[in-house]
Amino acid sequence: MHGSGDIEGASELSNRGKSFLEKMADNVKRSSDIMEIRKQEAILVDEENALSDLQKVQKDLEEQLQANKAKQEAQQKIISSQKMLLKILKQR
Repeated sequence: MHGSGDIEGASELSNRGKSFLEKMADNVKRSSDIMEIRKQEAILVDEENALSDLQKVQKDLEEQLQANKAKQEAQQKIISSQKMLLKILKQR
């Protein structure tokens, strides 16, 4: 300690403290970025799962529509056959 009340090496100590805090700030920022990346990855997984679910629902609905169309065509054949029978009966 000098007569002026200054601590020897205070400037160097201050510089080292500042450097330490700057490095710490970088590490904290990187940790924050990593957390944000992980959060975004989780959101992306959820959204991809939602899309996959919607695509599955669409596939199921399309299969139901195809089955419905086949039933309609079969029903139309039955109706045509019944109309023909009715026409024959009326012509007697």
